[in-house]
Amino acid sequence: MKKLVFLILTCGLIFACGYRFSLQEVEGKRAGIKRLDINTVYIYSFVNKTQRRGIENLLQNALVYEFSTGEGPKLVKKDEAEAFLQGEILNYQETSVAYTRQEYAVSGKVSLAVRVVLMDKNGQIFWENPHLFDQESFAFGQTPSQTEDNKKQAIRRILQRMAERIYEVLRVQH
Repeated sequence: MKKLVFLILTCGLIFACGYRFSLQEVEGKRAGIKRLDINTVYIYSFVNKTQRRGIENLLQNALVYEFSTGEGPKLVKKDEAEAFLQGEILNYQETSVAYTRQEYAVSGKVSLAVRVVLMDKNGQIFWENPHLFDQESFAFGQTPSQTEDNKKQAIRRILQRMAERIYEVLRVQH
């Protein structure tokens, strides 16, 4: 009986987290890249519209890594690019999600929303995701600096997943 309850709870957690196969995004957004035969991309710095400093640089670094190591469109200098990737970090939130009996927070959640646009030299939009969203939990540490380090790791994981999702959409359509 305990095993059955554990199995049901585990399945519920997995399916309730909001994860989905990334190609579902691709199927709904097949516009442009494959038909336009885009092989080179330049990544502009993303605009950070949040109070959390530096996350725009972390996202750009994650995107550069994906484009540099992947098999899809290649990252090039601005004057050599056929398409330009840019966007905005729209929202950053952190919340406490678990507490002790004494009402001290023991874990939190970070969530980010990003707008991403791929366009040509004339500003024509090839592809856009106006609200790319992700979230990650983190543990509170014994000290504020440990908690901040855990939060930063959670942010990096979110931004890496976002970069992978963006690149996968563009790679599949390449």
